[in-house]
Amino acid sequence: MYPPVHPAAIRNRSVSNRTAAFVPSRMAIPLFARFPLGKSARIAARWNGKSFCKYRSCTGGRPFFAANADALQNISNPRTIGGTRELIGNIFLKYLQFFRLRKCQNSPSPTLLVSPSTNPVRLPLMSLVKIHQKALELATEHHKSHPIETFLDIGAGCGELVQLLRAKFGNKSSVCDYTDELMRVEDQKVDKADLNTEGLPYPDNTFDLVTTTEVIEHLEHYRETLREIFRVLKPGGLCVLSTPNILNINSRLRFIWFGYWNLFGPLPVRNSALYSTGGHINPVSYFYIAHSLMDAGFDDVRPHIDKPQRSGVFKLLFFWLPIKLFGARAWSREVNRFKTIDKDNAPIVKAMNSTDLLTGRTIITSSVKPKQVM
Repeated sequence: MYPPVHPAAIRNRSVSNRTAAFVPSRMAIPLFARFPLGKSARIAARWNGKSFCKYRSCTGGRPFFAANADALQNISNPRTIGGTRELIGNIFLKYLQFFRLRKCQNSPSPTLLVSPSTNPVRLPLMSLVKIHQKALELATEHHKSHPIETFLDIGAGCGELVQLLRAKFGNKSSVCDYTDELMRVEDQKVDKADLNTEGLPYPDNTFDLVTTTEVIEHLEHYRETLREIFRVLKPGGLCVLSTPNILNINSRLRFIWFGYWNLFGPLPVRNSALYSTGGHINPVSYFYIAHSLMDAGFDDVRPHIDKPQRSGVFKLLFFWLPIKLFGARAWSREVNRFKTIDKDNAPIVKAMNSTDLLTGRTIITSSVKPKQVM
């Protein structure tokens, strides 16, 4: 028997021609589903190193999940973003597994979603997993000095982070997003708000914790949102936000060669469908995030990362010395000639060329609302 299945949050993104997704692992038997070329979704199972396919066996043997495969035949061909999300949602809500993409050499359809527990191919997992783990870690640490009873997740999407926070701090959770159609947590109400045009729909001093992961890069006026977060936080409350780290070495090199940061590219003109960059319209570096938070009134602003990029670590071996040498020269000019660095912003400027920011995939910033607000 499988453990009871609860609604899970799913979010997916495209990486080149691959799509990855994440949900909490709740099932011992790995399962993978094929992206179909025809009109239906297909399922295969992998067990003890053998693969079994509903329609074509990769290594021989009967399919483990024939009944489950039959139940998924009504899924339409996912040729669009919506179709892909529908396919992933239906499969993952049913089995609650980690999945990756892999190539199936014996399959007429080359792309497969596969459980990493048996997948020998090393492919990237969804970046949100590490981001949410870091956000939970920061909240847990803050909970020791300031108990977290109520919390808000802005831009919660399907509710992955909300589930993690609920498991740790209880169910006094609030969610704010531009739509309630993405939420997969059954008993979670979504307060709809367009943060490009309106503020947060909550009274002052309401929450002990506010999280907003991968949101500010979608906003036209992120500084106003940070001021709103400060308003709704209780004194002593914690804010955790994340955004793509445009200052890692890979992103800096891409900007030199192409003029665009990683995860930010040319946007379509006079077109509201910004799928080409995932709706990323506002690249914000750590300095301006920290400056905005401090300007809003926050203290104890600290940068963190979800994980270092291995490719970035390798490249940094070649660029470390030039960055330090030219960085020191630039620092001296800013201090002595332009007078732009002072005791207040010096720690933020110094962090700009730190190892974390030069290698980190995502920048995660924590800050605290002072207990005595001026």
